[in-house]
Amino acid sequence: MVDSGDTQSDNSANKGYASSNEGTVGSAGDSKGGWAGRRELSSRIWLRLLRRVYRSLGRKTCGILLYPISLYFLLFARVVRHASLDFQARVDVALASESGAQPRVSCTPNLIRSYFHILEFARCVLDKFAGWQGDIRRSEVVFHGKQELRALIDAGKGAVLLSAHVGNTEILRAVATELGGVAVNALMYTAHNPAFNEILDEAVRDPTLRVIPSENFGPEMLGQLRDCVGRGEIVAMLGDRVMPGSPEKSIPVPFLGENAMFPAGPFIVASLLECPVFLVFCFRLKDGSYEANIESFAPRLELPRARRAEALKVVMGKFVSRLEVYCKKYPLQWFNFFPFWE
Repeated sequence: MVDSGDTQSDNSANKGYASSNEGTVGSAGDSKGGWAGRRELSSRIWLRLLRRVYRSLGRKTCGILLYPISLYFLLFARVVRHASLDFQARVDVALASESGAQPRVSCTPNLIRSYFHILEFARCVLDKFAGWQGDIRRSEVVFHGKQELRALIDAGKGAVLLSAHVGNTEILRAVATELGGVAVNALMYTAHNPAFNEILDEAVRDPTLRVIPSENFGPEMLGQLRDCVGRGEIVAMLGDRVMPGSPEKSIPVPFLGENAMFPAGPFIVASLLECPVFLVFCFRLKDGSYEANIESFAPRLELPRARRAEALKVVMGKFVSRLEVYCKKYPLQWFNFFPFWE
């Protein structure tokens, strides 16, 4: 067990942790850096309109509307466009370095890819509505590596799932169904996008999915999460965004050729929960179906107090290494549209 000193020293673990329930895209004309500083793409009015169109005309019609919307953000959201171009260029360099080839430098193809990058994010938002309404069927999701996690859940034991703002985390609902309907407790930073959270609360039909705001993380919340794990439930966190105003709880980790700041909080919380940790990354395939990749990350995260900083670097480096693999494989499904390396 973790002694009270450990718990008190990590009361601010969430200050290095930030996960919103949506990829971040700045508004057109937005120029300030930082993911939490982005004005909402998905304002309350537009979200309600999209939800109404989705309910009235269906998923396919909404999908058609995403093309001009994505073009608008490519043309007028400078921060979004630059962040996409920067990310795609880094992926090109990384892939070229592996193959020994020269990275692509043509501006036009990169702009076209950025358009499809933004379009993929828009599709992700649309699929969130589908997921909330229960319109993504189990048959639409192909699972890889679920056996170990399924055996753990069947034995009545809980686990931590770590992911990032890549692919579609809403497919966690399908993952939960595949694991026998286990409850998923998603620890999220919700202050960033209240409109999105409001619509989510209205739309979600699944009582086994619970969103827990991470803004006020402390001993009481840690105790609640431990109870969840003790009941054989899942605690899910995203490990790629630093909580606004808390750079002291972040660690630089090599990512696509250059150090980027990643939050230490999710990994500290996972260690305090003293349970197995898995990675899960869910991606949309070309035919519209999904691929859910579940990987065992650690039987238990060990962060000894005497060498916590060193241990965190090792653990976070391992996480970011796997994240980089998936970013290279699915470069259009990275949904951090802000200056990630600044």
